[in-house]
Amino acid sequence: MELIEKSEFISRDPRLANLHNRGALMYHLRGVAENVELEKRGFLSEIRKHDDAVNVLFVMTKEGLMYLVEPYDTQINLDRYDFSDRSYYKDVIKEKENNYIRNIHWS
Repeated sequence: MELIEKSEFISRDPRLANLHNRGALMYHLRGVAENVELEKRGFLSEIRKHDDAVNVLFVMTKEGLMYLVEPYDTQINLDRYDFSDRSYYKDVIKEKENNYIRNIHWS
């Protein structure tokens, strides 16, 4: 499966459809805590485990706030929490897309 097809497949997975713990967003954690949304984290972790081409996967709110990042270490080391000013966020909102692929690096 190509990266674009895989991205579309992942974005349509029902486990990612609802952000049930939006009230648990914490600025200092740059999203929800590591023990929140375990089903989503597990799903994204499995994708990373089985595909060496995927390093980081994340879920954002419709407002551009980071919800969760897998791996979690990447999430807590982000330098920001609000990504609503970023061009990729604006492109997703403008195009009403579920996913966006950017910064693909091949080695």
